[in-house]
Amino acid sequence: MPPAPPSDPALPSPASSPTPIAAITRLRPWLRRLAAPAVTAVLLALLVRQLAASGAQIDPRAALARVSPAWLTAGVACFVAVNVIRAVRFQHLIPRPDVGATTFMPIGFALSFLNNILPFRGGEVVFVVAMRAGYGIPAADSTAALFLARMLDYLAVAAWFVPLAALSLHRLPPTTAWPVAGTPTAWLIGIAIAFMTALGALVAALAGLGPRALDLTRRALARARLDRRPLARRAVDFADRTVLAFDALRSRRTYAVAFALTALLWLGIFAWQYSFIQGLNLAVDPASRGFADLGFPLFVVGATFGTLSKAVPVPTMGGHGVTEVGWTLGFTLVGVSVATAIAGSLGITLLTLVISTLFGLPALWWMERRRAARARLAR
Repeated sequence: MPPAPPSDPALPSPASSPTPIAAITRLRPWLRRLAAPAVTAVLLALLVRQLAASGAQIDPRAALARVSPAWLTAGVACFVAVNVIRAVRFQHLIPRPDVGATTFMPIGFALSFLNNILPFRGGEVVFVVAMRAGYGIPAADSTAALFLARMLDYLAVAAWFVPLAALSLHRLPPTTAWPVAGTPTAWLIGIAIAFMTALGALVAALAGLGPRALDLTRRALARARLDRRPLARRAVDFADRTVLAFDALRSRRTYAVAFALTALLWLGIFAWQYSFIQGLNLAVDPASRGFADLGFPLFVVGATFGTLSKAVPVPTMGGHGVTEVGWTLGFTLVGVSVATAIAGSLGITLLTLVISTLFGLPALWWMERRRAARARLAR
């Protein structure tokens, strides 16, 4: 048998040549990092393109001349009030004698800012880490309080939507009005009521469902022979402590006060968005209904869709793109033209980003100083 020809050292051997799967594996971390910015950019670009295709003419000078400083100031005041209420709610859900509502205020501002710029609501993770690093509050306690707060958020949004939508039926355009049962608005109200009922039952049963879910998880890990792995053991241990934290929160008074604060908080959020949109005083399509013609109840009905769209599991930066699509859908449902709805959605987003940055960056600086001071004391 003749000897094999010598291989050329300049050419990679088949064993060392990167396969397509290996190349994709190496690129996967970068693809994950780029997914959220890419999806956000695509969705916002589609909205801007739709706005341009509508033929709407936006004169920047005329738009600035129509801005109402009084309405914008009211929006900022509502933004601050919302964070005060959020701080009181966190104090109620994480009771600590050495941590008052004033301590939670900068954390609330930072949470709002980070959730507006990070993918997958990354501010939630920062909140848990900050509570442990700055105040020694266990991560399980913060996680339980944050999870309960988010569930109450959606419950409160639905609770505001149902009565305000019912009160505004006579003001909806003919295509969505409720002359007979079964029209789109009637279906939406029915879905919201069903959602409220299901979510309310889940919140009430949350503390009892936790141990059962944890037991099922332990059995599944044991069957898969993964229960002895360090990562699985740490995850189960953290889940166990979180379940205990949920159990500590279980009381009618705790839930009732937390829900009342959450309902007030969302009234403030809708108020700051309404103030911002009135402050912009948009006149994109004068021939159709504008935001000035809606009134607060009808505005809340439309804005609810933008709020709930943040729950859609799409990787975006701060929920942007998906939120604006939801707002556009909701505002067109209540009679606003597509062009005006898109412009209003982008306007609310821009103003919210500006105001959350102005309050969030100083809050992050204050939190870092607090963490450094605690670290020095621990030495």
